[in-house]
Formats: sequence, structure tokens, C-alpha cells
Amino acid sequence: METFRDAGGSEITPHALTEQEWAVVDSVLGKLPPLHRRVLQGHLRRLSFVDLKPGAGNALTSRADPDGKGDAFDITLRASLLHETLTDFLTAKDAGLFEDDGSGYRVRFNAGRADALTYVLLHEATHVVDQVLGLTADADGPVRKALWIGSRDLAEPYASSLAAKTRFRGSSRIPVHQAANYYRALARTPFVSFYATAAASEDLAELAAWRQLSHHGRKLSVTVVDATGRRVFRYEPLKSASVRRRLAMLDALGLFRSDWPDQIR
Repeated sequence: METFRDAGGSEITPHALTEQEWAVVDSVLGKLPPLHRRVLQGHLRRLSFVDLKPGAGNALTSRADPDGKGDAFDITLRASLLHETLTDFLTAKDAGLFEDDGSGYRVRFNAGRADALTYVLLHEATHVVDQVLGLTADADGPVRKALWIGSRDLAEPYASSLAAKTRFRGSSRIPVHQAANYYRALARTPFVSFYATAAASEDLAELAAWRQLSHHGRKLSVTVVDATGRRVFRYEPLKSASVRRRLAMLDALGLFRSDWPDQIR
């Protein structure tokens, strides 16, 4: 809760799940890949929900040890995610990258009928899997190779791309009439989203979440329209050849296999 406050949150209180919400959470947990479920069973100390005003973060995965050591983790989620569509969630998330410049341009995602909680929990659970297995700690591993210098610095040519010049990497808000240029730049990278450029761990979590959702038939598109509603640019990240190669890389790593050996805990 202190971390959410530090991010600008206010009126933050613990959220007690209703019986209907428990059923939603149980259903989403049951959809996690076998490895994710096994790792969470061994390493998740607490899954919590908090109520807060929107705009101060959505989720936090942290080590249970206050010193940042140990192999137990807590996941804390914004409670309103329980009732949010993924389309609205992604639209609001990227809206924070842009500022209204009077142009009338708008950015809108379409994730079909997917719910936000499934995506967010997949993303956060992948952080735990990553920490336990050390996937992004391997400088020569397939997640970071040719893309990441360390855990947060991008390799060229991606470091110089407009796709890396967003608030997710510390830049200022972008005048919204320039949105199409930024999404065109993103389409020339192997990253599934702007948020994936924030850090190697976020890159892996975004890829894993979208790989699983696409495996179950979920689609993703982002559209930029002008003041008249005319489409200026449309992009489907999951159809990108470079993104699809990286999704295949996750399968090659075996993250979604159903027969992980017993020593993986």
C-alpha cells in the first residue's frame, strides 16, 4: 500500500473479495499455465487486492522479505481490475503516454471480449516465474540477447527508436497527434507493447501474457483516429513477424509445457 501511495495513489484500502469475486479469481488462477501455477504454489505468500483511485498503478509483485531477498513473493492488484475489460485497461494504460493537444486524435485498443484480470495476473505471475528461474538474469539468454544491455538499458537500434521515448522509459508525455508515428516505430521493433520496453522483466511478462491469451484465440489491435474519426494508423502486434518469432522463443524455452519436472518448484 505504501508503494501505491508513492506512485500517487490516494484513499487506498484493503479490498475484501465478495463470493462472486472469489469465483472470478479462482477461475483466472485455474487458467494459468502449469509452470506458473506450480511456481506460485511454491513461492506466492499472498495475493491481495486494494481499492484506490485510478491512475496510481495497477499491480505490484514484490519479494515478501523486506530486504528484497528470499524466494517468497506477494502480488497486489487494483481491485477494480476484477470488473474491467482488457480493451478498456489497455486503452487507459497507453492514454497516460499522451497529452491532449487539441488535435482531436484518439488512441483505442481492441482486445475483444478478454478481461483485464486474466492478462494482469498472467503478467504478474510471469514476474515470479522469472525471478525463480532467473530468465532475465541471463545476459546471453534468448530473452535479452541483442535486445537488452543489462536489465533496463535497450540495445541499438531500439534505444534510439521513438518506441523507447515514452513515459514508460522516463520521457515526457507525447502530443497525441504524434501517436501514429510512435506506434509505427513500435511496429518496427520486436516488442509487443510500449510497456515491454520499460525493462527486460516487463518485456518477458508482456510476451508471456500475450502468448497465452493469443493461444486461447484473443486478438489485439490498436488504432489511431483523427478528429473526424478517420483511421490514421492501425497495428496488430500479434501479427508482427518479429513479435511472433519471440512468442515462438517462449515456446522453445518450454514456459508453457505441461510436464515440467518435479524439481521445478
